[in-house]
Amino acid sequence: MRVSGSKKYSEENYLEEYKMLREESQDCFRRQQEWSLFSITTVIALVSLALNLKNIEPEMYLLPYIVLCIASVKVHNLRDNILRIAGYMKAEMESTAGFMWETHVNRYRNNYEQKRGLFWKFVGFVETQEFTILGLLCSALYIWEIGDKLIVCDPPYIEVRYAVGIAMNILMVLFLINVSKNYFTLRSNEIDNNMDAWKRIL
Repeated sequence: MRVSGSKKYSEENYLEEYKMLREESQDCFRRQQEWSLFSITTVIALVSLALNLKNIEPEMYLLPYIVLCIASVKVHNLRDNILRIAGYMKAEMESTAGFMWETHVNRYRNNYEQKRGLFWKFVGFVETQEFTILGLLCSALYIWEIGDKLIVCDPPYIEVRYAVGIAMNILMVLFLINVSKNYFTLRSNEIDNNMDAWKRIL
């Protein structure tokens, strides 16, 4: 038996909790992948529809940001939950019950990070930045659509309309960059930081 806070844990308790947390972590990962696939599919469908329509309004290219913003926040929260679970398992379970999955994986991850070259770091970045890349695509298409209209802006209100559209594109892309900046990988130090946070309250 081990006392943790005010509770006593047996090996059976640890095993059940370990299984539960591993399942929850895997569920978060699956849901993260589903949100990623959903956002890519939806945005490509909306962009394809806009490209095939004649005389479309440029604002059509702003619609995908609704999906991108929602999906990026969902993935951000799911990813944080995975990190919290991994940190808890390292802090509370692996040092006591002998379950070493997170510890060993984190050690492997740290070793892998140190050996990766610049090219593979770039590949990893691209693989995990789908929301930002799709946002930049929408921005590029918006600029492309209004290109001719920017040259001859008459009447004057069109200038304001496109200025607002460009500002929205910039704000949305910056939002996606900010939310997605920690998607790059489950870095070993991030799990260790979560482990340290758990140790302070357990």
